Amino acid sequence: MAIYYDTVTRYEHAKANSYPIAASVGVEIVITLIVQCFFSLRIYKLSNRLPVSISCLVFALLRFIGGVAISVKTFSDVPRGPVNGIGLGVRFDWLITSALTSGAATDILIAICMTYYLRKFASPTNLTSTTMILNKLIRFSLQTGLITSMTSVAVIICFQAMPNMIWFGLYIILAKLYSNSLFVSLNARPVRQNGNARGNLTHRSILEFSPGTEPISISFQTSRPGDLKPVFKIDDV
Repeated sequence: MAIYYDTVTRYEHAKANSYPIAASVGVEIVITLIVQCFFSLRIYKLSNRLPVSISCLVFALLRFIGGVAISVKTFSDVPRGPVNGIGLGVRFDWLITSALTSGAATDILIAICMTYYLRKFASPTNLTSTTMILNKLIRFSLQTGLITSMTSVAVIICFQAMPNMIWFGLYIILAKLYSNSLFVSLNARPVRQNGNARGNLTHRSILEFSPGTEPISISFQTSRPGDLKPVFKIDDV
């Protein structure tokens, strides 16, 4: 909405700040905090070391606090008129830079810790499937952490080096990068097929269609892993 509003709806009178832009800042900091806290919790579960996870949380909270301050200032800056946004970046240069730096530091620390502790699970005695899963998780941890951190660094460089709004064009995609990094991490999880958390065997249903000459046989069976004896079978003559 922020992009469409300023590039299409009022492209002839576009300003450096608007309520959709201010709202996007608020949404971005909430998404960033949720994703970084999720990865910090995952680091704790992998390492079982609270100080490492707390270090990531501290940087994430610093980024969130700075983002909240920026969001409040952004909303209050909207009624200033045609020059809004430009003066905001000049006045709060240190705050924007500090918040983005904290976010980049958090992402780099999370990527390093995730890679290190996942590598500790690697062993020559692991099954091939286990090794493949570990390599996949390590690759995704590096990719997602580096993408978000490098984007934050690029925003800082553009913000400091260019007296325009190019930096905000990169900043506005950060929320999408963080949410996608979370989805990628969830999709990379191995699926447990042999049992649930309590160790009980899971039931599964198999519906088989056997087309061919008449009669057509449709068999339905409920079984457990290792036990494929059919419970009942229906023949439709």
